[in-house]
Amino acid sequence: MDQNADVKPENLIAMCPMCYATYLIDDNKKLCKELQGKKNVLTTHKQSVRLLDDFPLEKGITGVITKIKKLKEKDLVQAVLDPKELNKKIDPSQNLAYTFQ
Repeated sequence: MDQNADVKPENLIAMCPMCYATYLIDDNKKLCKELQGKKNVLTTHKQSVRLLDDFPLEKGITGVITKIKKLKEKDLVQAVLDPKELNKKIDPSQNLAYTFQ
């Protein structure tokens, strides 16, 4: 984080006043690398949130709940909560899988 570098989002980091004061007093390479690591984590998180915002998760959950609600007691007799491989949970011929488009 060269203080003389061009101002671009890639080389800027938002800091609280305390961290900024620490940086002004001691801008050693270890501190700069640590701050860059924190920025990378925050940037990755922001990208993940942006990707998930476009994902129709609520629609998928609603579809699953609607299908469960329609099941009869006899459909649930063999229901278990043990983990299984996906291909053993869903019978494609019954079209129980909800697909996202």
